[in-house]
Amino acid sequence: MNEKNNNDVTNYRVTCLSKIIGQRIAVKLLGTYLDAYFQKRSSHGNSIFGPILLTGPSGVGKTLLAEVINQELGCLDPIMKDGESMTKADLYRILIKATNDQVIFIDEAHALDTKSQHVLLTALSEHKLHLPGQHHPISLANFVMILATTDEYRLKEPLRNRMRLHCDLVYYSTEEIVQIIQQKIKGLGWDYTDKTVLQMLANRSKGTPRLALNNYLQLAKDISIVHNHSAIWLEDVREAFEHLQIDEQGLNVRDRQYLQIIMRRGYASLGEISAGISLPTSTIQKVIEPYLIWAGYASKGKSYLRIITEKGLKHMTHHNR
Repeated sequence: MNEKNNNDVTNYRVTCLSKIIGQRIAVKLLGTYLDAYFQKRSSHGNSIFGPILLTGPSGVGKTLLAEVINQELGCLDPIMKDGESMTKADLYRILIKATNDQVIFIDEAHALDTKSQHVLLTALSEHKLHLPGQHHPISLANFVMILATTDEYRLKEPLRNRMRLHCDLVYYSTEEIVQIIQQKIKGLGWDYTDKTVLQMLANRSKGTPRLALNNYLQLAKDISIVHNHSAIWLEDVREAFEHLQIDEQGLNVRDRQYLQIIMRRGYASLGEISAGISLPTSTIQKVIEPYLIWAGYASKGKSYLRIITEKGLKHMTHHNR
């Protein structure tokens, strides 16, 4: 690795399935499917991989898994797109240009409009594209389609059912996050003073490697450089969390605002929370709520009201002292 460029966490990435830590069920399922694919290809000379649907909350490794699948398949020129910025015309171009065994990865696939989802369904079912104004469909290559979503039920049911493999990714345990951070630090050639550094980073990462690595580990490393430390100290990590206003349980300012609004009378509507935090309801549902509800700080009650739990109340009471 170039010594000048090894201070960025993105300069080391896992490239094979066997090196992925956590997500045991999804990794085992994908490994079995890959083995079967290569065996069928060896025996029959032709086999189609996928399509695959990766689901789960933000930051738990859907894009990483797609990149690793691409590496395992040996695709040199993957197409990586975001459904939130894709138009139907974009989808047409991608499908027409795709070659045999080329990986097409669409993140946030639920953001594709209804017509685009229908085009995609037809492409996967028939390997043909019906363009407006043309009498004959265009035959498509045997590409590899991987879709990722944080909200699978916004995908049309026929498209969901067309996926040959469905991998549901979940939040990681603290120990898994510790191992992931350790793997990243080793791959980058960094150092740390003792395991309490890893533990603090993991404890506050909300079971999410993206936060642990791209946000917290990177900032702790930057602070260690500013302080001329040869390794990441626990004090560097503490300073990073102070800058980010992340508390002992990993909750940030927005998380605490969310709980504070509900805490006023024990419950609140999504609209009240949205107005109080000044964020769209979709952002609250996608970014803030999933972890808070999963971790037991809040819950959804009748009439779609959000309710603060005993755990959430205890945390906020302690934090506000």
